[in-house]
Amino acid sequence: MSEFIDLLQFPVSVILAVSYTLLVWLLHHKAGKTGLVRSLAGWKAGAISMSVVAAMMAVEGTWGIDIHETVPFFIAALVLQLCLELAILERLSGKAATKKTTFIITHLGMYLIVWASFWGAPDVIKSQIPAGYNDELDIALREDGNVVALPFSIKLENFEIDTYDDGMSPRQYTSSIIVRDKSKEETRHLKTSVNHPCSYRGYRIYQSGYDTEMGRYSVLQVVRDRWLPIVYLGMLLILIGSSIMLA
Repeated sequence: MSEFIDLLQFPVSVILAVSYTLLVWLLHHKAGKTGLVRSLAGWKAGAISMSVVAAMMAVEGTWGIDIHETVPFFIAALVLQLCLELAILERLSGKAATKKTTFIITHLGMYLIVWASFWGAPDVIKSQIPAGYNDELDIALREDGNVVALPFSIKLENFEIDTYDDGMSPRQYTSSIIVRDKSKEETRHLKTSVNHPCSYRGYRIYQSGYDTEMGRYSVLQVVRDRWLPIVYLGMLLILIGSSIMLA
């Protein structure tokens, strides 16, 4: 399944995303009055599809099973997008204005989050790099074993471990790194720690691990997600819609 997902990378991902959105719009335009389409646009279908996707993600997060790369999750995510888009189109075509704006804003926010997360998944680049004190590295290793060339180099400047009162158990560890972009002749001094990543040129750099024996290097995870701004836009719309609802 992972090989198939790799085939859906940009620009195929954008073409498929737009095509699917247009197909759902065409379905609503041609058969929006049928019982099946109206049922899919209803709250029950949306709630069920959202619950199924949420349950799959919860199972993956709890037991570490790669459900997001399976056919059932693929289908469930497509159905959820279908229900959300049909619900938005149904409300847009309706004459009743009561709670219409709030409904559209919040559901559009949910749709953008699901849409960007699903279709943008093949374009997410996750790789790891062992940043050391002596060498500047501009290549990282992906989870599938392939090498990724980074548009900048990373070198470890300092590494700190904050321990609990016993002086042994690590509570937090932080890497101070030097990021150098040779094309722009730019050098940045950044810090990244557990749950507090730093960002550079569209990449997010996470603290992943470290050399537990000698402390010679820090393991960093470098992630690039081009679709992330759309996810943030969806979150913003949900926040706006919720604020209007509360007001």
